[in-house]
Amino acid sequence: MVRIHASSGTTGKPITGPFTQSDLDQWTECMARNLYAAGVRSNDICQNAYGMGLFTEGLGFHQGATCAGCAVIPISSGQTERQIIVMQDVGVAVLFCTPTYDAGPKKIAEVEKMIESEIRGMIGIGIKIRWVSPKTITRSEGKAKRVIDERKM
Repeated sequence: MVRIHASSGTTGKPITGPFTQSDLDQWTECMARNLYAAGVRSNDICQNAYGMGLFTEGLGFHQGATCAGCAVIPISSGQTERQIIVMQDVGVAVLFCTPTYDAGPKKIAEVEKMIESEIRGMIGIGIKIRWVSPKTITRSEGKAKRVIDERKM
């Protein structure tokens, strides 16, 4: 074991997860491949506005982008004005953050519709995204589900 991460603990006691070096290497490569598939390239400057604590998103994006050869600014979340200043000063090409960064309920609804539309247009499947308040989903509801592709090839 070389690293231990923890969940946010929003549903109770945080859940910890130990990682071996092999786990981290696989995760880093997976993130690098995902970023490449999304259009991120080695000459890009990436601004990482995910939290950089024990919750895993920030570190995963940072590791993947570094592996892909990008320059990464680990700025963390918040302070939107500062985020924009850094983007402009440095010439950031890629921003890593949640889709609802610094957004209220109206903006969240707009983002949901935009994501649904883009997914439908890109890969031809319909999805339903819904925003829920923190701590309102039971442990088994709304989690990852198996997706079966029933399209005719």
